[in-house]
Amino acid sequence: ATRYGPLYDEITPILARVRTLIDHTKSGEDQADPYIIAVALTLRQAGHTPTVITNDTSNKPLRTALSSAAGLFGFPSVPMTLFLADQKLYPTE
Repeated sequence: ATRYGPLYDEITPILARVRTLIDHTKSGEDQADPYIIAVALTLRQAGHTPTVITNDTSNKPLRTALSSAAGLFGFPSVPMTLFLADQKLYPTE
């Protein structure tokens, strides 16, 4: 949940464009990746320039990494440790 409310309608076009963003073999849990893209799109529409922070960078034949999906929608993506080091929140030595 976010302060933007449920984004169920917003994830439909995301999953239509990137069908392998979620693992269709998993049941019983809502996977976060399409919602992260939906929140980023909502933020961009509100005039912000979001960056997706994720360590999910490994694409597989039936699974698109969040970082790749973010790129398809025009969002930069940065690994968590690099982001934390850049913000001086993670030791680099």
